[in-house]
Amino acid sequence: MRKLLRKPSPAMVIACLALFVASTGTSIAASHYLITSTKQIKPSVIKKLKGANGPRGNTGAAGVDGVDGAAGATGAPGISNLVIVESAHYDVPPGFLSYAAPIAYCPAGTKVVGTGFYNSITDAGFVKAYGSIVGAIFWNNSSITVTGVYVQAICASVATTSASSVTASTTNSDRQRFEADLAKAKAAVKPDAR
Repeated sequence: MRKLLRKPSPAMVIACLALFVASTGTSIAASHYLITSTKQIKPSVIKKLKGANGPRGNTGAAGVDGVDGAAGATGAPGISNLVIVESAHYDVPPGFLSYAAPIAYCPAGTKVVGTGFYNSITDAGFVKAYGSIVGAIFWNNSSITVTGVYVQAICASVATTSASSVTASTTNSDRQRFEADLAKAKAAVKPDAR
């Protein structure tokens, strides 16, 4: 009985201790130096770990065409029957208060979409569109007769509810507005201003 309980020898203690350290040291080292991110590896080492690119694969078959989208909203109506109409050509004699007041009329069913004029050396008091007509006043401040002044009405059919219906009554109304502007322009001219 006494022989079984004797103290272990120092060699036995060192051997057991070495066995214990050898078996647990590996697991301690493994958990302490476990790599969880590429940031823990030196960039030059990562470069050495990369292999060469593999061969390029074949191009796949073309995909099926997609479904057509819904139709867009209807666009704004455009213009048609574009025509340029010139007024009569007028000569304006020299002298105080000498003027020409040309008018260009759009054809029925069209309205003014633009204006133009030729006034040579006269002064243009105004050139203005009035729905279905273009009117102007040109003053001659020179000492010579100015020839061939005129206005242009650029006319077209415009597909809106009211703009394309030019009638005799609308033309008369447009003419009256022009004549009112003409009277104002003539009244505004003073002898000391010319």
